[in-house]
Parts: sequence; structure tokens; C-alpha cells
Amino acid sequence: MGRALSWLGLGQIAGQVWWYGSLILLAALIGPQGFGTIAGGLVVVQIAQFLMDSGTRGSLVVAPTVSRVLLRRALVFNVATGALLTLTIAGLAQPFVDVFVSGGQAGPIRFLALSVVLSAFVPVPMAMLQRNLDFKRQAMVLGLAATAASVISVAAALLGAGIWALALRQVLYQGMIAVLSWWSVREILPKAEDCSKSTGLVRQQYVFWFFLVSLSQFLALNVDYLVVGAVVDARQLGLYALAFTIAFAPVSQFSSQIGKVVFSAVAATRDPEIVANRALRATRLIALVTAPLIPPAVALAPAVLPAMFGSEWTSMVLPFQILLVASEGQVLISVLQETLAGTGNVAFFATTTMVWLISTFLMLVALVRLDGIRGAALTHLILLVPLMAAYLTGGARRIGLGSRRLLAGLASVLGPVAVQAATTAGSVAGLHALGAPPVVAALVSALVGLAVLAVLFWRLKGSPVLDARNALSALRRSQS
Repeated sequence: MGRALSWLGLGQIAGQVWWYGSLILLAALIGPQGFGTIAGGLVVVQIAQFLMDSGTRGSLVVAPTVSRVLLRRALVFNVATGALLTLTIAGLAQPFVDVFVSGGQAGPIRFLALSVVLSAFVPVPMAMLQRNLDFKRQAMVLGLAATAASVISVAAALLGAGIWALALRQVLYQGMIAVLSWWSVREILPKAEDCSKSTGLVRQQYVFWFFLVSLSQFLALNVDYLVVGAVVDARQLGLYALAFTIAFAPVSQFSSQIGKVVFSAVAATRDPEIVANRALRATRLIALVTAPLIPPAVALAPAVLPAMFGSEWTSMVLPFQILLVASEGQVLISVLQETLAGTGNVAFFATTTMVWLISTFLMLVALVRLDGIRGAALTHLILLVPLMAAYLTGGARRIGLGSRRLLAGLASVLGPVAVQAATTAGSVAGLHALGAPPVVAALVSALVGLAVLAVLFWRLKGSPVLDARNALSALRRSQS
């Protein structure tokens, strides 16, 4: 697990520096309205990708064995479905823009639809890498694809491509992943003589639940784009989409990637106590890495975001701050979710996510009408409370961890972070009252909060820093 996480981390750093760097440049070059058009189109495209996948990747990972015939059937199904969905999205692009992205353009969304059929080639090779815990190759594939697509799309924008550069980035990304992933698994695919064996059956009882989890989780985190676009307009959608993309980067680019390793490792482990211990330690480590970053990020956002993107993006600051707190809650429950899936409790995972999706949609419709994009951000924060309660009780119990044990393990991280947040907020208020410039007040307050946190971690018993040291030591031993 240590080696897998280290390679995955290196790949994410290498690729996502370019990916988010290009996002910042493209947002500044294109503006909120163009960004909103692509954000709305991406929701439909990614829904189509989930429909096409239909749980293929998760089912192949947990299958006892896989055969060449099974992989071929999965590939044919995905590609055929992807082609059909691509044509459907392209044909309905204009009606979709009229309803959900008022003021947007249909042409770039039609081009964006090509990424659906290209992504149809990805689930099978990625599943083979994941079930073999070969995250080194996966990291190389994702990193190279993100880097190349980012550089080419920025070049296109600088040459005057405008909104088409954003669409080009996504299409190139999926196409390169498809090519590179198949090249990377050429040595680990089942041999041709294994085709006649009947041992390569996927656990079909899990296919539906894996599909339901993927689809409902994606919709719960993206249905707000459709509601905002339908209730307001493409410009407000662009502001909200950029705020959400950056705020939820820890979820999409950190916890979800770690979740792949946790899921694969849990699926290969039969000892319940080992599973519970790994879930607890992984959750503590994730909290240690991500939670201390939230207070300084919230404090610095009013000064940094307008300076980075321009004054026309200023109204995204408050939604970004709200979403940043909500994203940390999603990060904390991610290990529990993947552990549930890996231990065969995917039905509980899927049911909880479906209830969360329905609640999210109903609350979005009400709050977006009342308070626009701030209402959309508040929806994620409010519903985080019952969602976390469900996983801390029913979810933790199903993996043999228990809510008391989990909360006790997290208290040594979240307690000091709460003190850090209070210190940061108090410092900002005090410095503003003294007339300090906003940038100075935010920067000094963030540093004061981090200093207080460092003292608490150093002095308090049961500090999670010891877990981090042990994990690094184990990683060094395994590599040597």
C-alpha cells in the first residue's frame, strides 16, 4: 500500500500541477461564461461515461479471476455504449444548452462528446492495473496524459481558440489515457489459452451496486451544476464551477486516488481486524495531511482568488470558502466508503449515496432559488452532517471499526485543527479591526494558526505525527 500510494502521489503531483495550472490560465483567458458552458457539458459527458462503464472497473477488481474473453466482452460493451451516447449528446447539445446553460454554446459541447467514446476504452486496462496494485504505471499514464493535454490546450487558447481550448483539453486527456493505458497493460493481460476457462466470471451481484455507487456519487457532486445553470445563467455557473473544482480538488485528486489503493488492498485482504486497522490509520493520515490546510486556505481566499483570476471572479470567494469546508468532510469519509466497497458492503454504500443524492437535489432547488451559488455551496455543507453520521455509525460498524474507535482516532487530529481554525479566525478579525491590509491580515493569521497547530501536535499525547513517521519508516524499509 505504501509503494502504491507513493507512486500514485508522484503521478498526481506531476500531472495535476499542469492540469490545475492550465485550468487557472484557461479560466483567466476565457472568462466565467465560457467556463460555465464547458462545466455544464462535462456533467452530461461524465454521466454518459458512468452509464457506459456500468460498474465494469469495480467488478473486475473484486473478481477472483478474469479471462481474456471476459475482458473482450466488457470492452465491446463499453465501446458500443460509448459510441451511442456520444451521438446522443451531440444531437441533443442545443436543447441541453437552452435549458441548463442559458447563454452558452452548443458547438463546444458537441465536440466535448467525443471524450465519451474515447473513455470507453479506459475502464478495462485501468481495472487490470488496479487489481494488480500497479499504481506506478497508472500514475505514469495519468501524469503524461494530464501534462500533454494541458500544454496543448493552453497553446490553443493563446492562439485564439477560446472556449474550444477547454473542450480540447478534455478530449485529448481521455484519448491519451486510452492509448497509454492499453500500452501499459500489454504484459499483464490474460493469455490467449486462458480463454476457454470458466473461472473468469465477475461477481455479477456487485455490478449493479458498483454502478449505482459511481453514478449516484457523481450526480450528488455535480447535479448542482445543472440546477445553477437552469435557475441562473452560464456566467454564474462558471463562477460556481471554478469555485467547486478548486475547493473539491482534495476529493477528486487526493482522497479518490488514495481510495483506489485502499479499495484494491481491502479486496485482497481477508482478515477483518487488519481491514479495520488500515481504515483507521488511513483516515487519520488523510486528516493529518488535508485538515490543517483548510483554515489558512479559507483565510487567504478573499485576497488570493481575485488576484489570481481577475476581479470578475470575486463573487466566487464565499462559495469557495463554504465548499472548501464541505470538501474536507468528503475527504474524511472517503476511506470508509472504499473499505465498505472492498469488503462487500457496497449495497450500504450505494443506498446511502442515493439518499444523499435525492436530498442534495431537493435542497439545491430550494436554496439556489433563494441565494444563487451561495445556496448551492451551503447545500453541500448542510447535508454533510447527516452523511458523515451515516458512515460514522452504520458504515464504521460494518467494517468492524466502530464509531467510538473511529472518533477517538480522529480526535487527536481534528481537535488541534479546530483550535487552529479558531485562532486563525480570531487573528483575522483582530487584524482587520486594527486596520491591517486584507492580504497582510490573512497571511499573518494563517501563519499564526499553523504555528499553534504545530505546538499542539508536538505537545499533545497520541499525536498523529507518530503515525506519519511510522508510515514513512515502513515505506523506506519496503523500498530498501
